[in-house]
Amino acid sequence: MARTIARSAAWREYTVLDTLTTLALSSVILTLLPIMREHLGMSPARAAGFLAFSALGSIIGGLLVARAGTDGIHPSLSRAPVVAAIGTAAISLLGHHPWLLAVGLILFGLGFTVYLRSAGLILQLRAPLRLLGTWSGLLDAVGRIFSAAAILLTGLTFDLVGGLPVHLAFAVLLLLTAVRWARFSRVHRDALGNTPLHPAGDDVGTR
Repeated sequence: MARTIARSAAWREYTVLDTLTTLALSSVILTLLPIMREHLGMSPARAAGFLAFSALGSIIGGLLVARAGTDGIHPSLSRAPVVAAIGTAAISLLGHHPWLLAVGLILFGLGFTVYLRSAGLILQLRAPLRLLGTWSGLLDAVGRIFSAAAILLTGLTFDLVGGLPVHLAFAVLLLLTAVRWARFSRVHRDALGNTPLHPAGDDVGTR
């Protein structure tokens, strides 16, 4: 199975892009409290209270995914990272203004949720049905291994240079992944269901 995924250009790119996008989103969400305390000078209680706005964004994102259905999955893969990137930049650069900080957190929470749900649906709908559990577990394990090391490096960098450069770097990474996801949807969306482990009729698709 690992060899099949490695030999499929579509699944290789999906794995790389999903790992990079999830890494950026996870790193931002893990450093939200530190950046609000260090860069914005908030008390722990005030910073924690503002995190409720990211939860509001997540709720809105979940409703948008449900409303869009399977037709909205591929567009969401490229749009959600852009929304999250805008939210991340707003938090970092405009967060001293409470209302702009709230908007940034809502946008980040929205992009975060829409992306994770859309990427998960792609995997659930396009992996071979009879191997869905193992296929999902393998890709998840690969992503977690790389993300764990990168998140540790993020923490060290945060302590060395501060939160602002780290957040802006991840905002840029999210924009770059959005561009690649747009290309992925044009080039590889149908190829996800065409591997030697996909029996005829097993590809339910998201066309």
